[in-house]
Amino acid sequence: MISKLREGTGRVKDEILDTRDRIETEIRLAKDRVRLDLQRRKVQMRDEPALALLRRLGDGKRKSRKS
Repeated sequence: MISKLREGTGRVKDEILDTRDRIETEIRLAKDRVRLDLQRRKVQMRDEPALALLRRLGDGKRKSRKS
């Protein structure tokens, strides 16, 4: 009877460890997705003034050609 309890305990322990590993992996992946998203947003925010200036310069060139 004790050997059966040990077997069951070993299986439960393995399931708990597998679940823990899976959860840690999911958390790590979620953190990576958030980090990458924040980096992408920072790049966009940093580039927005430059893009606005280029658009304005491009609009000015088009207007001067028509005049």
